Amino acid sequence: MAVLLIVIAGLALTGVYLYNSLVTLKNRVEGAQADIEALLQKRYDLIVSVAEAVKRYLTHEKDLLKEIAELRTRGSGIAEIPKMDAVVKGIFAVAEAYPELRSAEEMTALIQSLREVERDLADARRYYNAVLRDYNTKKEMFPWNLLSGRFPDFEYIDTPAEEEKRPEVGKILE
Repeated sequence: MAVLLIVIAGLALTGVYLYNSLVTLKNRVEGAQADIEALLQKRYDLIVSVAEAVKRYLTHEKDLLKEIAELRTRGSGIAEIPKMDAVVKGIFAVAEAYPELRSAEEMTALIQSLREVERDLADARRYYNAVLRDYNTKKEMFPWNLLSGRFPDFEYIDTPAEEEKRPEVGKILE
């Protein structure tokens, strides 16, 4: 009888461990998503600041500024990453085309901040995908797969092909 109680207790503790390890990974995935959302919001805010600086220098670049404003009013989100990546690329192209804008102290500081956010965002994407890989792997492995139906599925964040070809942000304005 004592052996049966020990076996039952061992199985219960194993079940608790399995469940808790999946919860831990799920929470890491959700935390990584939240980090990306925060960086996207920071990126949007910086883009608005860049747009204001550009406005002071370039009145004829209304299309780019209008697109930035429209994207800003829509809010942030993982689904907007490819569109915003294209807008950021456009901002750097405008700055490159106008040396007097590039040399403005305010614009230089904003561009540097935007470069840093872009690097942080790339790091956050890599971290999210790595944690998600670990989460999905564990969900598929035995005996975790016995509990995995109780846990949500998440999607990887893919980098669009055109972004992979995009020149490094730091080199554009140097």
